Amino acid sequence: SMTILAASYKALPEENHEAAAVAGASEWQVFWKVSLPQMKGPIIVVAVTMIINALKAVDLVLIMSVNPGFPAQSYIGSATAKLARARALLDRHGSGAALEVDGGISPRTIRAAHAAGADTFVAGSAIFSASDPGAVIGELRERCREGVPV
Repeated sequence: SMTILAASYKALPEENHEAAAVAGASEWQVFWKVSLPQMKGPIIVVAVTMIINALKAVDLVLIMSVNPGFPAQSYIGSATAKLARARALLDRHGSGAALEVDGGISPRTIRAAHAAGADTFVAGSAIFSASDPGAVIGELRERCREGVPV
């Protein structure tokens, strides 16, 4: 990846750098305003390649479905689409990583998260604030069975 970026940098037209320097740009400005924008394509290729390779090495992908740091929050609905995109990416690249969702998971929200591809759930408040935690765990499991299998 560094070889690709170094080769791309060396292949940039020198006259663009010279023109920017003549116009009074510092080396730092030339890099940020001239060189980097011209390297957008190779940077994207390297980044995507690194992400794909990383997918083969991870054991778990975590999607937060609340704003971290505050207990007993409601599930943020946009997390469902993130879960679906993450599951599709993991499946497309043959990753066996677990897809975990953390926050706002309750009997009301778990089915959508499960159907979107989550297979691991953090449901702290739903369980620990219940008068019968065992019953809530059973209900969470049942909601997953009702939904689309992962």
